[in-house]
Amino acid sequence: MILLLAYTGARRSEIATLTKGQVCFDDDSIRHYLRLSDGKTDNATRQLPLHQHLIDLGFLEFVECSNDELFPEVSGTNMAKIGKELTVIREKLAIPYLDIRKQRRIVHSFRHSVVTAASGWMNNVAH
Repeated sequence: MILLLAYTGARRSEIATLTKGQVCFDDDSIRHYLRLSDGKTDNATRQLPLHQHLIDLGFLEFVECSNDELFPEVSGTNMAKIGKELTVIREKLAIPYLDIRKQRRIVHSFRHSVVTAASGWMNNVAH
């Protein structure tokens, strides 16, 4: 889940509630993507390409072996568990809670990191 957050910039709730049917393949681009349709804003309906690294790590095999919900252990009221697990990992690795700009290192930070990284190599960040 953390790798999906880091590689896609999707919201925690979008990742936590993913189903098999939302992992799709586009014949035109010959790419796998996540189809997101329910979200916080009108812009939440979108397609997120799956990075090849996620595919190489076995994400598609994980999807194939899963039931309909990919992450049932956090898909409902237990969604806060994602943030708690990231906190445990951050603390085990002795990574400070705040970065050098005094920004918190929390699950939502992945969304901003993806946009920041993409802005360095994309001409159109909105795309």
